Amino acid sequence: MTEALEFSLGAWRIAPSWVAMLMTTAVALVTLQAAWRGWRRLANGGALRRWSVVGLNLLAGGAVVLLLLAPRVEQAASATVTLFTEGAGAPPASSRDDGELARGGQRFSVGAITDLDTAEGPIDRLATPGQLVLRLPDLQSINVLGHGLDEAQWREIPEDLAVHFDPPALSGPVQVQWTPRLVLGQALILSGIVRLEAREAVARLELIDPAGLAVATTSARSGQPFVLTTTPRGPGALEYRLRVLRGDALITDDPVGVFVSTDRGARLLVIQSAPSFETRRLTNWAAESGHALIVHSRISRDRDLSQGVNLEEGAPLARTASLLENLDLVLVDGRRWAELPAGEREMLLDAVRSGLGLVLLADMELAAWLEVPANASLFGLGLDPVPAAEDVWPSWSGFAPEQPLPLAPFRFDLLSARPLTRDETGLLLEAWQPLGKGRVSVSLLRERHRWATSGESSTFARYWARLLRQVAREASGIRWLTPPADARPRPRQRHTLCATQGAASLSFAPRTATAEPATTPLVTPATGARVRCGVVWPTEPGWHVARLFDADGNAQDELLLKVYGGEEWAAHRYAARQVATRARATATSAAPPGQRRVEVPLSPWWAWSLLLFSAGALWLERRLFDLD
Repeated sequence: MTEALEFSLGAWRIAPSWVAMLMTTAVALVTLQAAWRGWRRLANGGALRRWSVVGLNLLAGGAVVLLLLAPRVEQAASATVTLFTEGAGAPPASSRDDGELARGGQRFSVGAITDLDTAEGPIDRLATPGQLVLRLPDLQSINVLGHGLDEAQWREIPEDLAVHFDPPALSGPVQVQWTPRLVLGQALILSGIVRLEAREAVARLELIDPAGLAVATTSARSGQPFVLTTTPRGPGALEYRLRVLRGDALITDDPVGVFVSTDRGARLLVIQSAPSFETRRLTNWAAESGHALIVHSRISRDRDLSQGVNLEEGAPLARTASLLENLDLVLVDGRRWAELPAGEREMLLDAVRSGLGLVLLADMELAAWLEVPANASLFGLGLDPVPAAEDVWPSWSGFAPEQPLPLAPFRFDLLSARPLTRDETGLLLEAWQPLGKGRVSVSLLRERHRWATSGESSTFARYWARLLRQVAREASGIRWLTPPADARPRPRQRHTLCATQGAASLSFAPRTATAEPATTPLVTPATGARVRCGVVWPTEPGWHVARLFDADGNAQDELLLKVYGGEEWAAHRYAARQVATRARATATSAAPPGQRRVEVPLSPWWAWSLLLFSAGALWLERRLFDLD
């Protein structure tokens, strides 16, 4: 039923449906008629009896109206619950006593929990955390035991609830990232942080190849980052393993699924006014990622130094129209862009109109070039000088690096360009503009190589992989995009897969399945990215096959993806839950103090009691006094 209107009477709030309003009107008319008939019937009776009968009729009608309208009453929330999550049987990492938390209020659990001591009372199991609010509308605070809930689960719970959290210690690799789809010849880079119960303990990490041989090893203290690298020797679905040992004791042994294809990587060109650390790190990344890279560095007034990696033998290096036709992305700093001859700039712009991606790095020379109205209109933006800005933390697609970056001293003056990257406050850091079939991007970010030199090599790789997806030339044909480096699909959990434009649907099924799987349509995200995405729900662990189809139902690209189940990557999964739960607990503790106000339904027993009393009194009045 849809609500017709809503109004408040003091602490009462009533939101009746149209049906309830019509029924209430009918009850009110019947009640007035009964009261009038009682008044006339007792015309010769005493005044007290006459007014009593009228009042009892009105009281009975009012009770029926309360039952129909179902008013809600605002009151202070007071309920406290203890929520058991996975790992609730382990002691908290801190030294404080959590016994009081474990005994507070009603007891509920979420998830597959098998290590609970139920001696202190029953524990109600919930299918989803959102059921807490449905069962207890006056919920005030939650005491979370175990590793907590993930971000999606916390979105089911109101943000004004107080949350208390003291998680158990973690032991194993956390924040682990690797690229689950590689091109043959591209390095597998596994990075993360190791956690141990003892802070000063040292762990040995081993990357085991499919043949069972340790192809990379390293050591790290608890809380320190690690990186393991190897290069797969052949294509196909490969399963490596990451082992964490302390001495001779095995702590964790988790699978690392990698699908190696024979696809060609992207082709990039860098044109810069001088050699830079940025380009050096970009060259290393391209070499490891299977991308072809050409670098043109100005070393004198009339001379460039040309270098390349992952190029075919005899591949041309000179900037010509034919070279640009085979490139996917060109990166130019603003100074060099302004120094290029007008004919060469126009050649680059013509290549962009034909599909090439162009990235320009903001500086004073580029700002001056954009002061020309025609240039600003062409790129859809201008650059306004500002005082030197503090370092910022770029963020994209819900990901935020740990290392900040400096900014060029400008702010965007947007004409028609679209946002690409922002910082945590919403400040625009990169923008793009379509130009013909291609895209032009302008970036305020500087010294991105800091990520690679500060232990965030995966962030550096993640950034450039995303830039290729957003700005580079669209790949010919329909193909899968590489899943995020931190993707860890699990059974019965939502997982998003994305492909290039032109893809219409996908199928997803275990590799061992014999029946033809159903297809799922792909949609374009609201962000306007040049991709099409679909949602899959794995039902079991193991290797799965994802296939792409065009609008005519023809199969295009195939992707093999590992789905992890059981206790695989438990520490990684629990760490993400602890981060999400700590964030909620911190947010509620920092909120201004105040009692949470909630609306709860008025108990119907009041209305039923009034109805029974008034109806019984009217019956007795007629029975005892026998008045017609």
